[in-house]
Amino acid sequence: MGLKAQKGLFAEAGFVDAFNSRTVQVDSEPIKNYQSYGYRAGLFLNYPVKKFDVRLGAGVKQLFFSGRYQTNNFTGNVSKFTANLSSLYRFGSSWKAGVAIDLENNRDFNEFRSKTSDLFRYNARVLVNYKISEQLFLNLDYCKALSPYEDYYLLTNPTDQITIGINYKLPWL
Repeated sequence: MGLKAQKGLFAEAGFVDAFNSRTVQVDSEPIKNYQSYGYRAGLFLNYPVKKFDVRLGAGVKQLFFSGRYQTNNFTGNVSKFTANLSSLYRFGSSWKAGVAIDLENNRDFNEFRSKTSDLFRYNARVLVNYKISEQLFLNLDYCKALSPYEDYYLLTNPTDQITIGINYKLPWL
């Protein structure tokens, strides 16, 4: 018997481990000892269609990063607002898996300019959900930046991000 379809509003939260799959450089100098991690939280509306769940969501992501450039250590953090559309296939009695497309602010809001092409970042995600109870799911996802792919942005918001977290069905819908 397959996983029961659930229509409704869900809250999600998770820990993010972020990294770059290639060496990031500033002025042709590689960044050393780089690490980035953070958290993600949001809401999504889940709508079942046959054996699939279609989701429309929005949330926030906070990343903390550090590294070494030449002889200087640096640290910082960045906040991103996200919107996403995903589709997951329900199989077995406890599993869902699927893909998503994310949109997030690439530039900070005080740097938004109407004539630039890099205001937003586009990501592709692969998601896996495991049912713990009727209202609680464990989730794991891998996110890969599609565009823009410039070192300036990858320093604060790396290309590759793995998230482990939970989804909770809110009782209101």
